[in-house]
Amino acid sequence: MNHEEYRTALDVLGMTQVSSAKFFGVNPRTSRHWALGECSVPHSVSKFLNLMIRLKISPGEVDNILAKKK
Repeated sequence: MNHEEYRTALDVLGMTQVSSAKFFGVNPRTSRHWALGECSVPHSVSKFLNLMIRLKISPGEVDNILAKKK
């Protein structure tokens, strides 16, 4: 996933760079670097975002699903 695809994925999921950073447990600066193409988007982040889009699962739904497992 390149930086443009990252930004598009966030748009599709209704996420901001800051909310994405919080969701993935990274510094907001890291998410900004991904969005600007200054750093590569990690493969795991790319896969997870693509999975969320494909399955039409929002970040809030992911959190709810994971909370039910506890």
